[in-house]
Amino acid sequence: MPNFLKRLLLRHVLKKPSPDVVPRSGEAARQVDCRVAYIRRTEPEPEVLVQSAGASEVTGLRREAGRFQVPLSLSYEDFSAGDVEIIHWYGLTSFRYDGLWRYVLEGLTGFDRASFLYDRARQLGFNRKPLLRYSLTELLDTLVEAAQLHPTEEHSSVSLLVRRYGERCIEHPDWETVRGSTQLFLDALVSSDSLERTATGYRVKPKAVLALAEFQEAERRHRENFRTARAMTRLTVVLVIIGIVQAYVTWMSP
Repeated sequence: MPNFLKRLLLRHVLKKPSPDVVPRSGEAARQVDCRVAYIRRTEPEPEVLVQSAGASEVTGLRREAGRFQVPLSLSYEDFSAGDVEIIHWYGLTSFRYDGLWRYVLEGLTGFDRASFLYDRARQLGFNRKPLLRYSLTELLDTLVEAAQLHPTEEHSSVSLLVRRYGERCIEHPDWETVRGSTQLFLDALVSSDSLERTATGYRVKPKAVLALAEFQEAERRHRENFRTARAMTRLTVVLVIIGIVQAYVTWMSP
């Protein structure tokens, strides 16, 4: 990349300089729109924090002892376009560009922000749908099915909900309520010896299969009892109607 183009792009980046501390929560974070540019050459971490782009060189601070604190100047010949790393803090999100060309293709064109707004629109649509809780039987069925494929897999309330809804559920307004309900069910299954609690989650025990069969049988009986009760109610209504008709016919008979 020509030096004059490096200069123009870095000046564009530095038109919205990042403060020392970028707010990442609350209303202040929602208003953030700033950028920061680093130069990394041979080091795995950014080597230079760019502060200005002059006619023939950039000036900034070199990293030393984990902090950017040593003043430094670099000519444009001393680094390539791919050595530049740019971070754009935009509201509650951020965009990272490895190289000036990537910044041109995704940052200057607005592709990244358009993608972000599209994602927010999809999230808004998802948030309008109810986030349904697991029933105890559904949760146990999910755990047993997963254990059949990966017997030693560990689970958590978060991983189970993400398995069901995808990662968008984490930003749903009902997330904490539904996650708390799932957590209570997991703890209950530990008490019934269907799960074991580990240092990082929950693991299915063989007894979970028997517990699932018992839950499913109880639900089947409940459905049958409900259907029987509904049939009896309908039969009672029919008999009452028949009785009324018979009484009316008897009353109308001469």
